[in-house]
Formats: sequence, structure tokens, C-alpha cells
Amino acid sequence: MELLIPSTFAADERDMKARAVKYGLLARTASIFGVEKIVIYEDFDEKLNTERSAEIMEKYLNYAEVPPYLRKDLIPFDRDLKYANIMPALQTESHGYSDKFREAVVEKVENGKATLKAGLKNKLTMYGDYEKGERVTVKVIGVDEAQPISKEDIPKYWTYEVENRREGLGTLLEENDKPVIVTSAHGDDYREASIDQKTVENSKIVFGSAWRGIPSMLERGDLEEKHFDHIVNTVPEQNTKTVRTEEALFISFSRLMV
Repeated sequence: MELLIPSTFAADERDMKARAVKYGLLARTASIFGVEKIVIYEDFDEKLNTERSAEIMEKYLNYAEVPPYLRKDLIPFDRDLKYANIMPALQTESHGYSDKFREAVVEKVENGKATLKAGLKNKLTMYGDYEKGERVTVKVIGVDEAQPISKEDIPKYWTYEVENRREGLGTLLEENDKPVIVTSAHGDDYREASIDQKTVENSKIVFGSAWRGIPSMLERGDLEEKHFDHIVNTVPEQNTKTVRTEEALFISFSRLMV
């Protein structure tokens, strides 16, 4: 399942601390509902530096995804991440809640033997062509031995990846390799939409920005109706003029994933 989010997400907040809170909510929602990839698309706005907004969001989402025990090794000092420590912990399996599978970093390599730091009492060793500082996902096969494994082969949800595409939504949706579900207050009531959980799990879920919902993007020419398969209203009973994107995220996933 992929989550497509605009570069202007949280850009309505001038205070960076407030933005960090929203980035944390985005990361938590993605993790809770098993999103495998968060794709940032370009939502051009002449009043904003949307490219810069996307860059900062990418940094915060990547920071949140890295296990705490590896952050000093994998994330260099960056002034943009000043408020990263206020984001809530993801508490996914990849953050050290599994003894069998771990995220690790290569500390040294000698004669094809890599020593790994994996947040365990003992360092792990693994053979292969690796480089110092490289991040790897491993399966622990002994007290101090490991072997590489793909996150797709781990039985539980592991983590998400972030992709900053720097392209408009219409361009991204031309890559029609999965069903596309768009959320909008002008869509069909989610209770009447013929979308089952299996379809949702294999879809691209699209959200608009604080300024532009999907209808506005259609009017502006950012995309066409042919680009999506379903447009649904996940809060048909809303009693407020708008539903903020960070609110719509949690509400939408909780209602679609049933």
C-alpha cells in the first residue's frame, strides 16, 4: 500500500515545531496501518517553496523511520531536524521489538566478514560484500550471527520507505500499476463504495493539501479523472467546514481498512 501526500503537507504551519508534530502524526498513521511507501508529490504553490517543504518532510519522515539505536550512526547532524525529537516513537517491529529480525549498520568489514551493530547486547557478524556505514535488514541465526533478508520476507509489517518524487500528482498517477483511491469531501460515501480491504492494501491512497483538495487540482489541470479508480468521502458526516489532512489520514485509513 502506498500513501501519496503533497509537498505542501504541514506547510500551512509557519512554526517548525508545529510542522514536526504533523510529520510525526503522518509517520505514526502510516506505520499503524501498514503503509509500505510514502510518496511525496509536488503540489506547486507560487506563494511557497514547495520543493523545500518536501525536502524537510522527507528528512523528518526518514528520521522517524530509522530505529532509535541506529540514528547516531545513520543520521548526521542537520539543523533542519531541530525538532525531530518531539515526534512520537513509531514502535514498529523494525525499531527493536523483534529479536529474530533487526535493522543493523555495518561497523567494520575485514576479509569479507562484516561486524554489525543491531541494538543487541552482542554485535552480529555476516559474510558478504558490504561497506562500513551501510544499513542492512537481517535475520538473527545465532548468538552473534546474521544473514541478510528482504523486509518483504518478514512475516509482520516492518517499516515504510519514503520517496520524494518532485513531480506533480498527474504525472505520478500515469504510472497506473495499482488501483488509485482518492479521498475527497466531494467523493462517494465510503460506506457505499465497493472497495474491500484487500483492494485498499494493494492501492495508492491519495490525499490533497490544506489549500487544494482533489476537485481543485482537477480544475487547475494537475490531474484528470482518468487517473483514479475511486474517489471517496471518508467523513461524510463532518460537522466542521474542513477536515485537516492529518485528521483525514487517520480517519480515512481506519474506515477503509475494515
